[in-house]
Amino acid sequence: MIYSNIAKQHNNNSAERRFNRGYNIFYDALLNHVTPKTFLELGISKGNNLVLWSDILKDSVKIGVELLNPSQSVSSFIGDSSAMQLEEYKEAFTKAMQLEECKEAFNKYLDYGSKHNNKWYFGWNAFAIETVKEITNNHGKLDLIINDAKHGVKVWKMLDIWKDALTDNGIIITEEISCATREQIPNGDLINDDQVNLALEDGWEIYNFNTIRSWKQPNCLIGYWSKNKLNLEELDTYKYS
Repeated sequence: MIYSNIAKQHNNNSAERRFNRGYNIFYDALLNHVTPKTFLELGISKGNNLVLWSDILKDSVKIGVELLNPSQSVSSFIGDSSAMQLEEYKEAFTKAMQLEECKEAFNKYLDYGSKHNNKWYFGWNAFAIETVKEITNNHGKLDLIINDAKHGVKVWKMLDIWKDALTDNGIIITEEISCATREQIPNGDLINDDQVNLALEDGWEIYNFNTIRSWKQPNCLIGYWSKNKLNLEELDTYKYS
């Protein structure tokens, strides 16, 4: 229970969300089988998850990619709020809040990450081929990639650009695979069965933790893609079918 034990010690919102979704079970099983030397997280947010993984993978290179740049100003998002429609203002306000989280993450990087074999890239699009080239040119191929940059029913397909960046046994993980949030779909099913089936056909392994979740939304699916599949017998109970 490598992940669970260390995540409990961190006791932050990032770890709590993953416990509430049941994903800690997945990560415990994963770390029984792999010890990645190069780790990449797409989407840094406040930086809590990268700090957690830095404690788990002490001897590994930990890389983060974040679209926002801490040097940006809040005014660049909000501008003249008096001329905005309500939905535009809500979107700008959300981006402004995300920018504050980005600045918090940058301070974490300066205080902790940069001293523990981390390299965080701010102002880079996680789904752009230029970013893939920058990361692989600087760090070589990657053993483990976790997507936390974007969520939605088709995001798993957007991760195709990272497949060639993996080592032979490299793994890509995306949480809430083929799922929407209540913000995206106010009513109706959050799991898109068509997208789940397409992902399975594309070689993704998917696990459903909705039966044990304490999370408010029934979208607790997690999936991984790898050229060489792992034998995660510990997770057979949760395998999507």
